[in-house]
Amino acid sequence: MLEAAVRSELGLEQLGSDAQKSLGIQNLSGNVTISGVLLSDQNSYPGIDLVSMDNEDIFGERLLTADKSLLTQLDQAMEFFRRYYCRDMVTGSLERKKVYLVPEQAFRESIVNALVHRQWDILADILVKMYPDRMQVN
Repeated sequence: MLEAAVRSELGLEQLGSDAQKSLGIQNLSGNVTISGVLLSDQNSYPGIDLVSMDNEDIFGERLLTADKSLLTQLDQAMEFFRRYYCRDMVTGSLERKKVYLVPEQAFRESIVNALVHRQWDILADILVKMYPDRMQVN
């Protein structure tokens, strides 16, 4: 996943040792950094616990994204968001238009902020409760 992102976003053909050092996922000695571990699918850090809430007490669907790279966790969170908050709206000309109950960019930013600003020494999942009219990120 990381290598594909590096290819598409940075235009690099491969994620070699020099590129890994430049990105901070490998130190000068060639050892993997904590950032490298977090971007790897082989890590044991907690993830994101996403729950769709029908109301205050009843939840519908749940997804736990632990033990995956941060990029995979973000992608899975966005897929879950689209499943829960995306609705089809029929316009006046009987065409369907996708409408989000919560802005997609706001959701993405809240997940990215939660991942970036979390305390990695506390082994707890980020909890995202998705209500019909709001969301809560802890």
